[in-house]
Amino acid sequence: MLTYSDQLTMSHVGLGNLNEYALLIAFGNAHSKALVHGLDINADQIVDAKGRQLYPAYFMTHLTVPPHLLLNSHTLWDDLEVGVDVRRFGDTLLDSTYMICQEGDGQGVDQDAMAALAGERVTMTANSLFVVDASVDNSTERQIAIPKPDCLAPLEKMAKPPAAIKRAREVRMAGLGEGETMEQLASCAPFTYELLPGRDTHANHAMIFAKFSEIMNVAEYDLLTRQLIPGLSHRLYDCLRLLEREVYYYGNCFGGERLQVFLKGKLEPCAPDFHGKNLRLISGGILTLTIEIYQEKDNTLLSMAKVKKLVAIPTQAQELKSDLDRYFHMAGKG
Repeated sequence: MLTYSDQLTMSHVGLGNLNEYALLIAFGNAHSKALVHGLDINADQIVDAKGRQLYPAYFMTHLTVPPHLLLNSHTLWDDLEVGVDVRRFGDTLLDSTYMICQEGDGQGVDQDAMAALAGERVTMTANSLFVVDASVDNSTERQIAIPKPDCLAPLEKMAKPPAAIKRAREVRMAGLGEGETMEQLASCAPFTYELLPGRDTHANHAMIFAKFSEIMNVAEYDLLTRQLIPGLSHRLYDCLRLLEREVYYYGNCFGGERLQVFLKGKLEPCAPDFHGKNLRLISGGILTLTIEIYQEKDNTLLSMAKVKKLVAIPTQAQELKSDLDRYFHMAGKG
């Protein structure tokens, strides 16, 4: 495992605490550094034999957050240490594991040990493929390519292909509901999101992977506060804290395009101490959603995800627990 330290500044989290988008970017930065570790180049200097710039395009990320280590416990100006371990299968495929390190996590921790810590650390597993950067030819399709040997740090080789290859195909066909009843909450119409150049994308570049989760959060907000009648109050919605997000990425999107987001799921009660012994919080419920994102212009599937969030209510705002219980009563869950 390689570790990289960074301070959570306003450029990472604004005036808030650690959030999912900022963490995904921190993991992505660590991944990029690991690919050229020990070399005298940056990640944007990884090229193929034709000199074309390459980058590792994620096709799966699976982020897990233990309920006793919620992301917002990392605050502005905290030091954040990220660990990353990257393996390689064949010439183009990468398998990576990440975590937020704690005191005592040493450099000798390998990928298997990191995965075993999923219930005790904030961790993410991911898979990616080297593709030609869209800025090279403005292509909307991913062109897989092989990096030049001197542009990539030595990485441990995998004997078997990552399970995510098969899993991505299965998810594309059958979705991520996996037998659960997910119709309690469902969009009455697709949520439309327009990608604004400069805000969501940069010129000649596809949208960064972390932005998919951010768009999913915007659509989730619309579902829970506007489409749900009566909707959750803004104060109650602000209590949602990420526990898990599994995402599969099937296509690129660029500035000026419009996306359609479809959601369905459920909101169910949980034990008040689901989050652990922290007396400053009351656990109110678990939100589970499956999410699909399509290109509006041609219905191309771009991404599918499953997310779980905890309604973590501050003890000083415990009146919000009554509001949540009222929702459960109306939904027949109380």
